[in-house]
Amino acid sequence: MGGTIFVLALLAYLFLAVDGKEFRGVMKQGGWAAGVFFVGLAVLLVFVVACPEAALMTAPAMHH
Repeated sequence: MGGTIFVLALLAYLFLAVDGKEFRGVMKQGGWAAGVFFVGLAVLLVFVVACPEAALMTAPAMHH
């Protein structure tokens, strides 16, 4: 449900606030890489917030 709301909000933002020609120009110049990076970062953050126990299980162990 949260994902659906996020996608709808993102589409509304892109449709209402972003100039299409400028957006396509930026994507052609390599802006897609930044988009992929930030989407990946957002997915990781949501994963950590949603189930911190699983995130701790995959973290490297610290030994003193």
